[in-house]
Order: sequence, then structure tokens, then C-alpha cells
Amino acid sequence: MKMFPAFFGTMSIALGVGVLRFAWRRKNRMHSLIILGGWMIILGGLFLWGQVGSADWGIALGTLLFICLAMILLGFNAWPAFVNRDRKPPPAPRTNESQISDQTPRGVCAKHLSAFFLAAPIGGGIAIILTLSVFELLQTFGVETANGIVTTFFLTPFLWTTIATWMVIDTTIARKTTLLFCFAALSALHLAWVQ
Repeated sequence: MKMFPAFFGTMSIALGVGVLRFAWRRKNRMHSLIILGGWMIILGGLFLWGQVGSADWGIALGTLLFICLAMILLGFNAWPAFVNRDRKPPPAPRTNESQISDQTPRGVCAKHLSAFFLAAPIGGGIAIILTLSVFELLQTFGVETANGIVTTFFLTPFLWTTIATWMVIDTTIARKTTLLFCFAALSALHLAWVQ
């Protein structure tokens, strides 16, 4: 095992996760660029992990490390919500009914549940549909079946992670739901067309 690519790959993945965390907490004009930079750093770390032993084995270990770091970070950030769940939130200022309903326990719970379902099962299903569409597109351009399978195998978790991150960061439910199902509809139409 080559230790230097593994070490610097691990540091790059940890730095990329930290950059995404920073972008999540502080939204400003550079928000999108910071998120893009974080993902580029993570991809660079995965590339370095690909130099460790065989490429597929190294990238798989790097992806597993990235998932573990992201789970630890998300768990660390979610812990105060579980510890302070009995604490009553401060009363919301009376502006209009929609804003008040969003800050009630039911509104907050509905918002979190919608983000969960859009990011996890629905996002995963749409990532698979997008991947199948890409696979058929690769077949159209004459890419060998084995190469297409390997490409889509690595593309599925990347798309799912991207969709899940987008679903969590974007606060407008109508916008992200509409765009998500537009992507799904286009992919489904493409799959139906090639069959």
C-alpha cells in the first residue's frame, strides 16, 4: 500500500467535508463556489486514493471513508437537536399564517420529513433512473457494456450524494421537488424511447 496517497487523500476528503460544512452554515455570495470547491477537493482526495493499490479498490476505500466522515459530521451536528428536543422554541413573530405554520412543531417536522424522503428514497430512486439513462446513452455512443456498467456503478452514488446534498441545502420545497421530478421524467422518457 502506498501510504502517501492514502494520507493526502484522507486529508483532502476531510478538508472537502469541512468546506461543505462551512458552506452549509454560512450562506453568502460565494456559497455555490464554496460548495463546488468542496466537492472538487473531495474528488481530488478520491483520485489520490485511486493511486493506492488498484484503482477500483482505492476509490472504494476513499468513498467509504468519505461516507463515514460525512455520517460523523452529520451526527455531530444533529446531536444538539436530540439533546434539546424538550426545550420549547422561542415564540415566532406574528407576520403571516404561512410563516407561523412553518415554525410550529408540525411544520418543522413536515419540513424535515420532506427533506428526508426527497434526499433518501426518492433521491436514490431518481439517481438510479438517471444512471440507467446515462448507461443507455453510453451504449448509443458505442461504449462497451463492461465499461458502461463500471461507469454507471461509480456514477450512481455520486448522483445520489449530489441530490441528497441539494435536497438538504435548498429550503424551497416546491422548487427542489419540481426540478427533481423534471429530471426523473426526462430520464424516464429517454429510457422509454430507447426501449
